[in-house]
Formats: sequence, structure tokens, C-alpha cells
Amino acid sequence: MNFEELLKFAADQGASDVHFQSGSAPQLRIGGMIRKVESPAIDVTALRQFTASIAPQAIAEDINGAMFRGARFSRSFDGLGR
Repeated sequence: MNFEELLKFAADQGASDVHFQSGSAPQLRIGGMIRKVESPAIDVTALRQFTASIAPQAIAEDINGAMFRGARFSRSFDGLGR
């Protein structure tokens, strides 16, 4: 899965949130409603690597725990928003 393309798609769709869970397709929050993206399920290894690369340091340092418990954070991307 190309996470950067997915984030651009989410911004283009006006999504306020992007939800990732390994073994499931990504989901977008658009207008307060959760909508599943027509996409293959997310591979746990790819999700772990992507999350570690963009997460705040405290989450990235305990990525396995964060993946087990779930993690919530926001991140700004140039040209895409937060």
C-alpha cells in the first residue's frame, strides 16, 4: 500500500481523519461519517513501518505497544494539511 497516495486521496476527499488497522482496508472520516476505502487490507509490517516513520517520538519508540493498544496522533504534511 502506498500510504502517501492514500493521504493525498484523503485530503482530496475532504477527510478530517484517516483510520488504519492491520488486516482491514483504511477508513476515512468525511463529514462525520466513517467510509471504507476500496483498497486491499493493510499489511501489519507495512503499517508498523509507516506509523513509526510519522508518529511522535514517544509512540515510535514503543511502536509494538502502540500497534497493540492503538495510537491516536495528528501530523501535518506539506500541501496536504494536518
